[in-house]
Amino acid sequence: MYKIEMFKNPTLVHIAVETTFVLALIFWVSSTNRKTNFFIKNLLQRISDLEDRLVKIESLEERITNLESRAPKAPSYKKVSISEPVEEKRESLVYSRSPSPIAILDDDNNGKAFVQEIDTQFEKDLEEELEKLE
Repeated sequence: MYKIEMFKNPTLVHIAVETTFVLALIFWVSSTNRKTNFFIKNLLQRISDLEDRLVKIESLEERITNLESRAPKAPSYKKVSISEPVEEKRESLVYSRSPSPIAILDDDNNGKAFVQEIDTQFEKDLEEELEKLE
């Protein structure tokens, strides 16, 4: 009977609704504040960790520069200018006496000989080019 009489009075209903709304608003603000504080503390912890890492990196950088300053200097090489332009030779690596690819796959010794022949020919060509440059 009391409940029915309470709902008949619009002032009491209005006060009850406003009280419920204010309590819900207070709960929402406090929970949002709690989440924000946790987020801020987490970010502050991350910032302090990053500052510690930065200090370590700076100390490592300092040690590296000290080691570089104490390291022996690399020898300087004489710069040689080329008076004549070098002509490019565009020759095939496969010479006329080379065995067929099937023979290379079939016989391993023949393949090794072919590679050695190319290596020796390449070395000869390289020596000739160096002699021309000198």
